[in-house]
Amino acid sequence: MKVAYFAHLNLDELTGVFKKIISQVRVWQKVGHQVRLFVVTRNIRVAQSIREGFPETSVAFYHSGSIKDRLRAFAEALDSVREMSPDVVYLRRDLFYPQTYNLAGSFPVVVEINSEELGELWLHNKVQWVYHMCTRPILDKRVRGMVFVTHELTTKGYYGRLRLPKIAIGNGID
Repeated sequence: MKVAYFAHLNLDELTGVFKKIISQVRVWQKVGHQVRLFVVTRNIRVAQSIREGFPETSVAFYHSGSIKDRLRAFAEALDSVREMSPDVVYLRRDLFYPQTYNLAGSFPVVVEINSEELGELWLHNKVQWVYHMCTRPILDKRVRGMVFVTHELTTKGYYGRLRLPKIAIGNGID
């Protein structure tokens, strides 16, 4: 199976998030899937580390935090995914970007949910919290399924009400 793993990742190689993504790609490759990682980042160390470990990876780098640069990088990454023409896109949950919505219109997309992101956003950035509240259903109407890190998240609140295939798979791959 051809899998495109799509992630917006600004946390460096020392973080659990980075390590999990790399581990997940390697496990899927080990069991015979053709996996390609597509990363959008503004962190030059992330871009370098991923390119060193996975030369076939597409990294869309944006230099500033401006929304214009970020949207350009997402568009570039989406073009790379289209070139691959995967059987499925595995999308790590992020804020809504029009490009990920377009991706879900072109390919089957499965979204990975790692936390109750609204609670985290509320503590971090109220504007992003409002944006996410308003926009996450737009993408979720197009996805084919969701993978959660805990069973509790599959049944809780918003996610419990979604009528999508769901599965809980813990982070401990190794």
